[in-house]
Amino acid sequence: MRSFGTPDGRVEMMAQAIIQGDLLILDEIAVFPAGPARLSIGTAELWGLFGQLRAEFRGMGFRRLRIVGTRLSGANPGRRVDITINL
Repeated sequence: MRSFGTPDGRVEMMAQAIIQGDLLILDEIAVFPAGPARLSIGTAELWGLFGQLRAEFRGMGFRRLRIVGTRLSGANPGRRVDITINL
């Protein structure tokens, strides 16, 4: 689990990490407020969180990151997310 600061407050991120060569998969990812406050975390904020991790993952030898999960709230709840990005 990792904790990150956003303009609205702290969020925590948790996922099952799967390694396949130079691909890191964050499976069944969950992003949620660090405390009892309700936060509005949009796509831009999520990309910012992953941006903070890119250099770290690249330094570990990964070249790609795959993020897999199901959106539970906000726009389009229930929508499956499966994104692969180059690091």
